[in-house]
Amino acid sequence: SRGINAEYGRCRRDDYIHAIVSYFSVDCSKSHKRIGFSTSPDAPYTHWKQPVFYIRDYLTVYAGEEVKWTFSVRPYPRNRRDMDFDFSVKFEGQDSKLDESLT
Repeated sequence: SRGINAEYGRCRRDDYIHAIVSYFSVDCSKSHKRIGFSTSPDAPYTHWKQPVFYIRDYLTVYAGEEVKWTFSVRPYPRNRRDMDFDFSVKFEGQDSKLDESLT
């Protein structure tokens, strides 16, 4: 079974992080009529939801600091309509530190 992995990084502004929210976009460009949708917070509402990964404690972050997280998703072996998520975050900033894994 094929999974999706992602890694992200640098903070754009001074702020607090309480959770990481995941979303996806689908573009069916090979059909007779191009269709697609997104679960992005900037896109129109759909019935699809975004997975939210809450961290143990909030992080105080400053612009330019790097948050290293890994996100992977793959089909659940016993029910292909369900998904397994793995998420880990490592951060060592000026005011906060965190090393956490969620499954």
